[in-house]
Amino acid sequence: MSHPTGASALAIYGALSKIEPQRKAVLAKDPVYKKDLQDFKLQSAKVKTVDDLFKNYKLLKTVLEAYDLDSEIDKAGFIKKILLGNPLDKEALVNRVSDNRYRDLALDLGLYAGVDGLKSPGFAAKIETKLAQTRFEKTIDEEAPGVCAAMRFKAAAPKIKSPYDILSDPVLRDVVFKATGLPLVV
Repeated sequence: MSHPTGASALAIYGALSKIEPQRKAVLAKDPVYKKDLQDFKLQSAKVKTVDDLFKNYKLLKTVLEAYDLDSEIDKAGFIKKILLGNPLDKEALVNRVSDNRYRDLALDLGLYAGVDGLKSPGFAAKIETKLAQTRFEKTIDEEAPGVCAAMRFKAAAPKIKSPYDILSDPVLRDVVFKATGLPLVV
């Protein structure tokens, strides 16, 4: 379902409950999406070491894209160091970075315990779900910038317990700073 040029972000946001299932159904049939999932399953099955994952650009990119971290692909060494840390260790780098997407990926992938998590059916299912969501959000954001951020904020709002929960998520932080007019100081 496409929106006429000039449709307001608010109108698109209001229609999301109707268009999201349709768009995701179309996405599930998309040959590129299907191929990316098939390649993920084939390539992840071949991984024997953590280094194998980080040497396979396409596989790593798919994993990172599912967690909306694909823009960080050029920081593979940093990401590897984060993902090898045990999330249960408070001193691990994964618990010291300010972006919770890394922590979510580290918990789901479990690289600190080896590569079995990457090969698991449960992780493959998460990749499929998260990749579909990420690609859906990107297409919506291309049509109406800001709608994706509003969707994420709405989904995350019930889990926000402190200002740190907002500050540790780049999307939530941007929404709050823009909504309040606070300057984003880097």
